[in-house]
Amino acid sequence: MTARRPNVVMVLTDDHGSQAIGAYGSVLNATPRIDEIAENGWRFDNCFATNALCSPSRASILTGTYSHVNGVSTLVTPIDANQPTFASQLKAAGYRTAMVGKWHMGEHEGSTPEGFDYWDILIGHDGQGEYWDPLFLSAEGERIVEGYATDRITDLAFDWLDSLEGDEPWCLLIFHKAPIARGSRSRRTSSGSAARSRCPRRSGTTTTRVRRRPGVRSCAWPRT
Repeated sequence: MTARRPNVVMVLTDDHGSQAIGAYGSVLNATPRIDEIAENGWRFDNCFATNALCSPSRASILTGTYSHVNGVSTLVTPIDANQPTFASQLKAAGYRTAMVGKWHMGEHEGSTPEGFDYWDILIGHDGQGEYWDPLFLSAEGERIVEGYATDRITDLAFDWLDSLEGDEPWCLLIFHKAPIARGSRSRRTSSGSAARSRCPRRSGTTTTRVRRRPGVRSCAWPRT
């Protein structure tokens, strides 16, 4: 009997440095659910983006190609969504596919997601979207979805999963806007942020530095 093909879930967070993830030795904040995924799965210790900007790195993740090949070289360069992606290849192999959340590679015909049975993406602010009451674009058009973006993206992803019937495998991309601090800032945290309030401070200096594991770069931010 042929083994059942695995389902695929990819969760992408935005502007989320390894120094803010417990599984990579963070002393800034606690990320127990992310750490649980790392403990029970695989953790990449040597994974790099040659064009470490939001849109180009997303295009490279999807296509498996460099920026000069996939055409997305800047934050405002739309993708040619007709080119092959790992999602379109899975769809061709019989997977049901969905993309929900921050796309940031164009919001007009030819640059919106292709190769997906269902897609629902943040638009506005040059593709950044809003944290509160975000504007979404799907195959049916634009609409405002009330609430906090992380919750709404997660809800939409689960709604799609709940709608599936049968045993065919599926691939779901959940691309969050958080934790990037651009545009409207989340009101879920205080102005100082929970992570910052836990960090030790040294008097008489203009910056606070927190040392991570030996051989790993330290972090710094202005004092408030």
